[in-house]
Amino acid sequence: MKRKYIFIDIDGTLRDHDFGIPPSALTALTQAKANGHSLIICTGRTKGMLPDDIPLDLFDGMITGGGCRAEYGGKLLRSCYLPYETVIRYRQLFAHEKIPFCLETDSHMFMSSEMAAEINRISSADTVDRSEAQRISETTALVPIGGNMAEFDAAPQPVCKISFCLTHVQNRTFAPDPIDELRMIRFADFGDGYIHCELLHSGCDKSGGMKFLCDSLGLSREDTAAFGDSMNDTDIFHAAGISVCMGNAPLPVKLHADIVTDNILSDGFYRGMKAAGLI
Repeated sequence: MKRKYIFIDIDGTLRDHDFGIPPSALTALTQAKANGHSLIICTGRTKGMLPDDIPLDLFDGMITGGGCRAEYGGKLLRSCYLPYETVIRYRQLFAHEKIPFCLETDSHMFMSSEMAAEINRISSADTVDRSEAQRISETTALVPIGGNMAEFDAAPQPVCKISFCLTHVQNRTFAPDPIDELRMIRFADFGDGYIHCELLHSGCDKSGGMKFLCDSLGLSREDTAAFGDSMNDTDIFHAAGISVCMGNAPLPVKLHADIVTDNILSDGFYRGMKAAGLI
């Protein structure tokens, strides 16, 4: 079997927010490694926000921060951050418009007071679908929920991306300034009253990180496979030789994949690996 380099999203793909990694998904990872494939994390999470239950020993590389950081075999291949002046300008804009936001760095999350209030609301709700806000909410096991922007001011860190929430009215008019060369990703409407979004440096999204890693290793498109469930995975679906979308993904995401598997909690990851001929 020809070796494949498999790019794997975490949240909603390999790991469920509430139940962690299904045993069948761990089995699939182990079997794929035994078959000689190379496993690569490809996540919107920054490196410091990876859950403790991710079996890092099974992975040969990782793309984190939504695509701004790529490493393989323990070697950092690239890091691509938002310019500091751009971060400050959008931070001021979001603060003026009362838009909840957080700055995500390699090791921390710096939340506005509005974002902290939104995360508290999401954390206590039981009717909201899985969302980017839940990803941020879950990482608060690693960082406290609260407006902590003063900590960023005291010791600024390179920012991988800005995560933020728009009302439906704001979503109709908001767009990043073209001169900033930013990539904006709008996630599906999860029913919590907001459109969850993120801003990254252009070319530093997941597909940009994937392309950089593949170019560094001399890989072709046919050497790759991609697994995901969200809007920020659609580009890696198109970049990969074969793509698998989870059954729990929104319909617009499924339309971009070669294979649609079952829900994550119905052994979807394992079944997707089988369907793609990887195990």
